Amino acid sequence: KTSVPSKSSENAPFWYIYILVPIIVGVSALLLIRSRARKVEYGEIEELIMRELRARGGEMTQSDLTKALGLPRATVWRRIRKMEMEGILTLERRGNTTVVRLRR
Repeated sequence: KTSVPSKSSENAPFWYIYILVPIIVGVSALLLIRSRARKVEYGEIEELIMRELRARGGEMTQSDLTKALGLPRATVWRRIRKMEMEGILTLERRGNTTVVRLRR
């Protein structure tokens, strides 16, 4: 006796294609978008922060700085904390806001 493959087993690989292709396209699109979003170099952000602070008299709120730079709030916060630890900036809490001030 020879066995005859059923139709469901013949079409099974095509179902994988219907599932895998959208997943591959989605992941590729996500990776492409994320790679293009990171055009600003690491040292450039600190330079942008210092330039913006100098243009505003050496002091501004973190919220205003974030809006002026057009960068994500978390990115700006990490950089100003790093710059504070290096002695470039001081951070002062005033109520619900943080004031960023150049030291040099």
